[in-house]
Amino acid sequence: MKRLTANQRIKLAVAAFLGLVVLAIIFTAVIYVSRIGKVAVITKYAPYNASVYLNGSEINNNATNFLTPGTYELTVNLEHFVTNTETITITEDTEYILGSLIFADEEGQVITAERKKDFLEVEGIFGKLLTNAGNKIRQEYPILDFLPINNAFYSISFAYKDDGSPKITVQAQPTMVDVAVRKMLSFPDITLTDYDITFTTPNPFTSPAPNNISDPFTFIRASFPNIINHYQFGPGRNAGEYYLTTIYTYNFTSDDSYAHFKVILRKTGDSWTFAATPQLLFTTKNAPSIPVEILDYANRL
Repeated sequence: MKRLTANQRIKLAVAAFLGLVVLAIIFTAVIYVSRIGKVAVITKYAPYNASVYLNGSEINNNATNFLTPGTYELTVNLEHFVTNTETITITEDTEYILGSLIFADEEGQVITAERKKDFLEVEGIFGKLLTNAGNKIRQEYPILDFLPINNAFYSISFAYKDDGSPKITVQAQPTMVDVAVRKMLSFPDITLTDYDITFTTPNPFTSPAPNNISDPFTFIRASFPNIINHYQFGPGRNAGEYYLTTIYTYNFTSDDSYAHFKVILRKTGDSWTFAATPQLLFTTKNAPSIPVEILDYANRL
């Protein structure tokens, strides 16, 4: 057998090395191509020896999986635990598939205790994600830094709507509504017109009677002939095509101001119309067609 020279051995080694490099490049390229359009999702479902399936195909638990965005049926099972099945949606923003199985018998309870670290890690990630989500929402809706408020006079609470935005609810007796409104107006760097704010205080001005009177105060009186004698008007303000004022009652016995309903009228020819239903507080939700600066001006009357 002919022995290779040193030069031949070097060439052979270089060729072998280059072959390995090419294989590595091809392998890397195949992996890269296979992950195009997919999302890296960390799957952690306690205990980590549980089997995790998406649409019937098993994926790796306690590992990163590259998944195509879409809706899947998630199934997680392990002997001695209750099988979990639910529908999940993977988007480009999805970071985790997280969860924990519930033991179904004593053996499952033992396994839960033995793999306590798995469950604690999942709980910790859940907590971190909730904190991050809360911080993100508060950055987007800074009024939440001041809420909720609960005292003997009024409460201002919130709940999240389906789109993730907050719906703010103000509960107060009529004598205290203005106090709650002034409190919200005092929040620094907050534009109240951006929010969905509702009041539990009844609104008596939802069904105005039609009329075409040219004087704004006479127009308002004619719009609510059955109740207007119980109310007074605040000062009026002209704002371009709009006219702003307030309607309120006064309890002379207790010397407490009752709720001030803000009014925005719009000039139509020689007469007025309500640009929006009178409100305790105007926002872009209950008066979407009125400029924000007009809403804010009316809110501060």
